[in-house]
Amino acid sequence: MTLAALAVLLGISCTEMDKPGDDGWTELGGDRPVLFHSSFGTLATKSEPLPNNTSFGVFAFYQPGSDGNRGTWSDSRTPDFLFNQQVRFQSPDYIYSPTRYWPSNDYNTLTFWAYYPYTATPDFLVANSTDSYTNTSAGIPDIRFTANGITDLMVSDRVENQTYTSNTTNNGVVPLTFNHVLSLIDVKAEKVDSEDKYTVTLESVSFKGLYSTAILKSSDWSWQSFSGTRQEVWSVVPALPRPELEHDNPTSYGSLILIPQDLRSDDSRLHVEYTVSYTDNGTTHTYTQTREAYLRDVFYDEGRQKWTKNTHYTLILQITPGNPIKFTVNWSDWGDVHNYTLSS
Repeated sequence: MTLAALAVLLGISCTEMDKPGDDGWTELGGDRPVLFHSSFGTLATKSEPLPNNTSFGVFAFYQPGSDGNRGTWSDSRTPDFLFNQQVRFQSPDYIYSPTRYWPSNDYNTLTFWAYYPYTATPDFLVANSTDSYTNTSAGIPDIRFTANGITDLMVSDRVENQTYTSNTTNNGVVPLTFNHVLSLIDVKAEKVDSEDKYTVTLESVSFKGLYSTAILKSSDWSWQSFSGTRQEVWSVVPALPRPELEHDNPTSYGSLILIPQDLRSDDSRLHVEYTVSYTDNGTTHTYTQTREAYLRDVFYDEGRQKWTKNTHYTLILQITPGNPIKFTVNWSDWGDVHNYTLSS
């Protein structure tokens, strides 16, 4: 699901900048700056396209033409026009500096690629999964990413062979479209039993035995080369005081943004801890329960036993005192929703 596109308004810098050896760049003071136009899928943690004062990083590849033939994209191109250029959202504008200008000769073209969120030291960008990616590296970089549970990651489509003329209808604006490459897992819980004598509070929900680091291959944007062992534990813990679960009314307890991965391992488990209180003959009894289930059983549909990129999962825990927990999992590509229920 794509939000309405945002126009990007960028100022023109008066600072001098280097030019390549040929005449492919407009002289300073020209009226054709490179601007950006961005569309985003719904962010995992925000309702607006970008939180204010956050940024994405842009790479641009200069492609000289010759003998009347336009330069075209190939995997041998290098990001020598823009390298990790910060484009900052300051509502309602997108700003970068120094301003770059379109090549004056339309046979010389540019190809663009971007990622979100921006970092000033993109050491997570690698060439061929191993080497550091620099402004002399060829092609689009791979991304070595370590999840922290809260940071989203998006990459843009490659926008190839652009000239000012080809962007005339957009006033020289480059259309970038970003796509989610991680999985978002929302956690909700409800009490199934309507008896008021029981109160249930959720203590924690943990996802155990997961990988936290992997490499996103730019060739097909698939996750590969998972690092370490399946030992990471990611938890959602409600704030104190713990709220009581409501009957047939799922309460949201938080979310995690994690690396898409296979869940078939026995080590990959869902661990739930909750407290039940009830009153009997004037005496209040309280006890804590723990339940575990294989993640492959909870997140399963039509043979899929994995988290996939650009997918938003909603895990609903349905708890009845003394009975097994029921899991309802809804997932979507942040668009259409598919429903699935499992008793454990």
